[in-house]
Amino acid sequence: QAYRLGGYIMEGYNEQLDEYLNMDKTARQWLDDLEAREKEETGIKTLKIHYNKVFGYYIEVSKSFTDKDPYRYQRKQTLVNGERYTTDELKEIEEKVLSASENATAIENKIFANLKEICFAELSKLQSTARALANIDAILSFANVSVSNRYTKPVITPKTKCVKIKNGRHPVVERLVDSGSYVPNDTVLDGDENRTMVITGPNMAGKSTYMR
Repeated sequence: QAYRLGGYIMEGYNEQLDEYLNMDKTARQWLDDLEAREKEETGIKTLKIHYNKVFGYYIEVSKSFTDKDPYRYQRKQTLVNGERYTTDELKEIEEKVLSASENATAIENKIFANLKEICFAELSKLQSTARALANIDAILSFANVSVSNRYTKPVITPKTKCVKIKNGRHPVVERLVDSGSYVPNDTVLDGDENRTMVITGPNMAGKSTYMR
């Protein structure tokens, strides 16, 4: 259920979602514009819009300018040095800001639910595409490794009666040891003169690596 926390839809996919996700930036611009308009309309140049957790957003006017407060201002709190008000527009902004996270999550969940329905409707095609991509990915990986490590494709035919390897290397051990310290080896087993090999040497000399 982690997807219910939101945050998984790319910006630009849904305009309404983007508005909610960018609410901090958007709200600051709304508040700056509102504050500028209120200063212009009321003539109160010291008017400020603030926020706290107890009263939310409010317009603060100092005591010396309260006689200019318009009737549309709704008193929210009286202070020693001034008054705090709200307006219908400020309430609307506050509601949008405080509900932005919840609304964004709801939209993302709806988008995700619609996406699931689309995927289920095309499930067989998606599975076929996934299998094809998996095969391509595996083949490409083999090709990249072969080229970067200079691997040679063996020649195997029904008439092959021998194992003949020139400069054979162990693909894993070669990558684990220091560069240039791995020594390639030849191998010939032809069923005639070279039917058996006796491999000797001290521990950690590379006998098992050669045999593999």
